[in-house]
Amino acid sequence: MGCMCGRFAVTTDPALLAEKIKAIDEATATHADADVDSARVDAERALRIGLVNAVLPNAEATLAHAMSLAREIAAKSPLAIAGSKLALNHARDHGTAASLQHMTLLQSAIFDTDEMAIAIKAWKTKQPAAFEPLPVVTKV
Repeated sequence: MGCMCGRFAVTTDPALLAEKIKAIDEATATHADADVDSARVDAERALRIGLVNAVLPNAEATLAHAMSLAREIAAKSPLAIAGSKLALNHARDHGTAASLQHMTLLQSAIFDTDEMAIAIKAWKTKQPAAFEPLPVVTKV
């Protein structure tokens, strides 16, 4: 299950999150014995059922992987990443129907055709996109 979110200046689809959560629930339900005896989930099983996206051999490899993911995220549209974070936080606490409704409103509120054009041009030319940073918002 992949997502081009952020690359094309659009936010994450909370339905993808709901599908992932359902898949994890189904995978862990087949191992109910782990809940009964408080067994820990080992790394290979966590990877297999989707609780983690990588199993790495040591701290150096973990840091390198984390930095690579951070660079990938930083290269995406800041507006889309902020919107994705809002959508995922909402989806975590609400059902799929409510999350999709929230996503409809959120996506229409933050959709930016200029950012979309920047993202598409970068993708077509295989060059990094140069997005404007989000303005700083101070709490009132």
